[in-house]
Amino acid sequence: MPIGKTAEAIQALEQVHRLDPKDESAQLALGQAYLAGGQFAKVLALWKELPEEKTSQEILSMLVKANLAEKQTQKAEAQVWKLIPASPEALGLLFEVARQYVELNQNQAVARLLKQVEETILRSHPSHEWGALVQKLASLPYQSIPALESLARLLDRLHYDSPLAEVLNRLFDQYFDSQQYAGAGEVLERLIDIDPYNPEATAKLKRLEGKADSSLLRELYGRLEGVARPSGISEGSASISAAASAMEEPPPEGEAAGGTKGAEVGTSSLKDLMLQAEIFMQYGMEDKARERMERIAKLFPGEENRNKDLARLYKKIGVSPAPAPAAESAEIAAPVAESRDFQADLKRVSEISRDLSRQSTVKSILYTAVNEIGKHWQVSRCVVGLATPKRPPTMAMEYLAQGIPASDATNLGKLVMGLQQANAGKTRPLVAENAAESPAVAGLQETLKALRVDSLVAVPLRDGDQEIGMLVLEQCGQRRSWRGNDLAALEALAEQVVLAIANVRLRNLMKALAVTDESSGLLHRDSYITCLLSEAERMRTQKSPLSVVLLYFSLGDGQSSEASKAEPQLRGAANGKGLEEFLQKFAGSIMSQLRQNDMAVKYGSNTLALILPGALGKDATTVAAKMRRLAAATAGDSPLPVPRMAAGIAEAIREGAMDSTDRVTELINRAERALDEARREGPEAVKILEPPVLPR
Repeated sequence: MPIGKTAEAIQALEQVHRLDPKDESAQLALGQAYLAGGQFAKVLALWKELPEEKTSQEILSMLVKANLAEKQTQKAEAQVWKLIPASPEALGLLFEVARQYVELNQNQAVARLLKQVEETILRSHPSHEWGALVQKLASLPYQSIPALESLARLLDRLHYDSPLAEVLNRLFDQYFDSQQYAGAGEVLERLIDIDPYNPEATAKLKRLEGKADSSLLRELYGRLEGVARPSGISEGSASISAAASAMEEPPPEGEAAGGTKGAEVGTSSLKDLMLQAEIFMQYGMEDKARERMERIAKLFPGEENRNKDLARLYKKIGVSPAPAPAAESAEIAAPVAESRDFQADLKRVSEISRDLSRQSTVKSILYTAVNEIGKHWQVSRCVVGLATPKRPPTMAMEYLAQGIPASDATNLGKLVMGLQQANAGKTRPLVAENAAESPAVAGLQETLKALRVDSLVAVPLRDGDQEIGMLVLEQCGQRRSWRGNDLAALEALAEQVVLAIANVRLRNLMKALAVTDESSGLLHRDSYITCLLSEAERMRTQKSPLSVVLLYFSLGDGQSSEASKAEPQLRGAANGKGLEEFLQKFAGSIMSQLRQNDMAVKYGSNTLALILPGALGKDATTVAAKMRRLAAATAGDSPLPVPRMAAGIAEAIREGAMDSTDRVTELINRAERALDEARREGPEAVKILEPPVLPR
């Protein structure tokens, strides 16, 4: 309606409504006019008697706005939740409800709202709209511990580390100001879990000296990267290390910012953060990778102008660094050599992941995981236990270093169960560098003492929101510090263990449920797409190749003296029957020539399909040659000639942003084209069509 005409419009629409109170269009127009005119009480009165089941989305939206204007926040919230299932745009109104709760200091109400948001997101896939809402909710100025705790739990479940760190900083101040020092210590522990390089963590830890539990302070000082413990906390230097000094104090006069000592620390922490981002990105944990890059941008502004590897990483992960302030453009000393080869670490994590993806049973996955992880990190014991919460492990595997005794089965079960309960609801590893005094494992002291564990790290295994077990690294005979890079790599490997287990179970289930072809005993054609979709998703998560081979068999005319004397129709029937008998015999021996994870499908009356997970196109060519030799051996002394075999080979697209369905569709079509071209070239030709190069 025109500006300045609202009052006249309201009068006219009120008259129309009095003449026909049941006219819905007039009601809606009058409600909109009331809103435009700021007459919110009249909006509420207009539909006061309307039955709930007859309330439309448009009416509900107006009632929410009116209730918010009238400060009836709880009524507005109830109406917003009715709007959300059918109208994602209502999430904006939900944010307004939360903001009003905060403005009115209704702390319990906003905590309850945040909990309901968390439950709603976890019941369904967290969409982009919900994620944007959560990040907006994190920006509100909460002033109560319950509200901040609810918000921190929500951000933790969604892996939003940067906003979570900001919320935990505010939560620490709330606990500290209210003299709840134990709570402040727990919050600081969570903050260090997220980012051991956080420059604010050292100052917070110093504020807790003399107020929080000394054993907790010792452990937190040990976990802060590059920070020495004060003498009042434990033995050692009483001064803060160069890392903390560089973050909190200006350099001495005459020494440029970023001098030699500071450069060594800065280079070390920068490389650590870069490695963590690389690890998270490599294993599909994009949100965590972006959080690490945002942390680098904050701690090392402008460094990408001097560091080509960092600039490449920004581009790869898709984060745009903020321009460096002019005051920070001073030259930084050349990077120093480091004792640890981080690229070698990353390469080894990739190798372990590939080994896990090749296993065909859950037992072999666990065996590979504990041995490879235990050897690489040189721990006393490495344990993987599969267990649902509050139940003993259904399966456990243990790696032992030389001279370390095996764990008693009872203690092993107690350890996995206890660590799972101690870490319940958390997505980050549980770290106890001093197991005897760590509050996190206080309830496990008897078990840890029996196992002689001095330090440990426990990484949860989660399939979605379901806890399925724990990965535990134990150090006996000495304490050990766990770097941020170690924890990032272990989190990535824990996810790979879960993916490998899920894929093995899914593959076994598909094989059990798949209908087999009665004549050949191979998987039926109906299973072909289902199997490919499963393997394509596995390929995407494991960063591994996938190839398909189509084998077409035919019998040549004029090669059998008996067949050549027969009439053409009889000869064709004889050849067809002979080929059918051959394929039945061939199918019985084909699986013995393939790996356990490979699958063979009866694709057509004279065509077989081989699904080869983890195989490149050139590997598939070798498999086709092996199948040709097997065909010759299978034919043996048959009076019919050895069938000719043409093969079409295609490797799936691995790069780009295609989803699994599109990758499988393209792969199927390209494999069929490859077979068609092979058959045109000759009855024994092999044709491979490489995957197309997609634009980046």
